[in-house]
Amino acid sequence: MKLTPWMMPVAAFAVVAVLAVGFLMKKLTAREVVEEVKPEVRTLPMALTDIEPGTVLSEKNVGLGPWGDESTLTPDTFTSRDSVIGRIARERITRATPLKGSDFYAPNEFPPLEVADGMRAVTIKVGDNAAVLNGRINADDYVDVHMTIDADVTPGGQRTGGVDDAVTLTLFEGVRVLAINDPYGRRGSSEENDVTLELNSDQARIMLLAEEKGQIALTYNPAGKGAVTRQGSGSEADRITLEELLGVTPPPEKKKPFMTEQYRHGARGTLHFQDGRRVGVDGDT
Repeated sequence: MKLTPWMMPVAAFAVVAVLAVGFLMKKLTAREVVEEVKPEVRTLPMALTDIEPGTVLSEKNVGLGPWGDESTLTPDTFTSRDSVIGRIARERITRATPLKGSDFYAPNEFPPLEVADGMRAVTIKVGDNAAVLNGRINADDYVDVHMTIDADVTPGGQRTGGVDDAVTLTLFEGVRVLAINDPYGRRGSSEENDVTLELNSDQARIMLLAEEKGQIALTYNPAGKGAVTRQGSGSEADRITLEELLGVTPPPEKKKPFMTEQYRHGARGTLHFQDGRRVGVDGDT
């Protein structure tokens, strides 16, 4: 077919028309591309390991981790790691999950002691670390309680043969330990150890008097719970004196002098005789 001048504009118009129709069809059939919205990832404080109730959180068991499920976060969710350090867990906390306020005791609130029915929690001071096995005695362990009394605080205590009449006796056996010092940072003096024992009311009074009058020491009892009875001076097997420990034989008790009383003219006098000899005279008028 022979091209004529008028066919060139027609061809150009046809091409433009086809392109326009194609563009319109594409617009009419096109679907809007919806971009998937990625959830916001936040960095929150989390437990590095599973936390048991009563645990004090520290930098060793709290870290930071990503969390993208915004719907699971509660208004009391912690957002700062520093605000969690030092808090005490109330509930069991699963590792790698956001920490929230309901998981912990409120500030200055502490877990209660778990004391058996009919028992009392009694806190005593034990002088040094050696008396509590250098920290090897823990809560829920069982111990024997011993008291050492020096001669100067023993009723009627006297020195015999130059040796103090000191005595050590076993007060209780198989006593449950509720706490050693303060696991929550409230401990005052670093020179003494505070040990909380589980005793009944009568034993509590005995323990408080023993702490006042003697030195208390603990020994670990692997047998567990015992009779928790007072041994005291009624049992020779549960007490030992310093003389017995050193093997010192006390001298026999001296026989008291024989005494006579004399009354003359309203006056009273006494005469003392030892082994047939006069050893002294007392008188009063």
